[in-house]
Amino acid sequence: MGMGVAALVSYGWALTYAAPLGVSIFLLVLIGIAVAYSFNSLNNLLIDLYPTAPSNITAASNLTRCLFGAAGTASVNPLINAMGVGWCYTFIGGLIVVAIPLLLLEMRKGPQWREERFCRLDQIMERDGL
Repeated sequence: MGMGVAALVSYGWALTYAAPLGVSIFLLVLIGIAVAYSFNSLNNLLIDLYPTAPSNITAASNLTRCLFGAAGTASVNPLINAMGVGWCYTFIGGLIVVAIPLLLLEMRKGPQWREERFCRLDQIMERDGL
C-alpha cells in the first residue's frame, strides 16, 4: 500500500511538472502492481473470513469496489479543477493512508470475528436442531 500511495502521489506531481513519458509509465506500472497486489490480498482475506459464502463475499467486494470507483471517477475532475493535478493526487493518496488502519484492524481482528461468527452459527444450528 505504501508503494502504491507513493507512486500515485508521484504520478500526480509528474503530470503537473510534465515529466518525461518514461517516468509516468514507470509510475503507472508501480500503481498497477500495488493495486493488483492489494485487491488479491484483500479478496483472499475476505474469502478466508467467509469460507461458507465465497461467491457472495466476492460479489459484495466487487460491488463496493465498483461503487467507490464510480464515485472516484465522478469526483476526480472537479477535484483537479479545484486543486490542480498534483494536489488532487496528493489528497487521494492521503485518503488511502487514512483508510489503511481499517485494513490493519480487519487483518488483526478478522480471525477473531470469524471464530465468534462460527460460534454464533453453531449455537443457532443447535437451537434450531439443524
